[in-house]
Amino acid sequence: MRARDLSGLAIFALGLVACATGGKFQGTGAEGGGGSGASGGETSSGASAGSGGVTTSSTSMTTSSSSTAPTCDEAPCKVVEPQCGCANGDMCSINASGERVCHAPGDTAVGEICTDLYSCETGSLCVNTSSTKSLCRKYCDSDNECAGGLCILQLKDPNNPPDGVLPDITLCTQTCDPVTSVGCPSGQSLGCQLYKEQDGQMRVFTLCAGAGNGGQLAACTTNDQCQAGFACFTVNMATQECLKYCKVNNPVCPGGVACQDIGLVYNGVAYGACL
Repeated sequence: MRARDLSGLAIFALGLVACATGGKFQGTGAEGGGGSGASGGETSSGASAGSGGVTTSSTSMTTSSSSTAPTCDEAPCKVVEPQCGCANGDMCSINASGERVCHAPGDTAVGEICTDLYSCETGSLCVNTSSTKSLCRKYCDSDNECAGGLCILQLKDPNNPPDGVLPDITLCTQTCDPVTSVGCPSGQSLGCQLYKEQDGQMRVFTLCAGAGNGGQLAACTTNDQCQAGFACFTVNMATQECLKYCKVNNPVCPGGVACQDIGLVYNGVAYGACL
């Protein structure tokens, strides 16, 4: 094992970004198991994300003032399924200013790569998961709507200080394996990353994020410069390197290195980094 100080393996604040024409949204904060957080992945009181962006579609959007729209207990419409407040055939979502609007639904499934703010299926929104990738995230009110994930991803509009957190808008995290990236769409240059809530229950969760070409010990500044199954860690309080994720109780690491615990336990599994 290399004689390196793991005390420098830092957990960094991250921000979820969803850019759109006329404005952009940002996560309320959060912590990741690795990476510099400059343009990493997505969380609750936070999430990680990139500096890229998605644009609104050319589809015209209206509020639910139409007489054909069903009655709804949320104004002007409800984003969480079952939705209400929009005319039949339309879906409720938020626009670039954080306002709720009705528009034609997209056809990209939750968890899949998307290219446009409104390209996702009903009940979801296209947001950045790294500087190069965007995925459809599901709107939610509670964890039990998130298929094993957590209902903690919040959006923030930087154009509305001091905090600008969009009220009543929360998105689901997704379940995936940091070591194998199972649970992320294949063939899309995506890897599974670990994150942790900044406050509250301090729960650990996962998200699929962009992945690059960096292998073991490759220099990096963000997670999406590293291969799937790796993250960008700070070592010796100075150097940033891509290190392979490993499971502490069942480690698989390159020759000459060992799995060192990074203090994150997800779904009962303690994760580490190969160093």
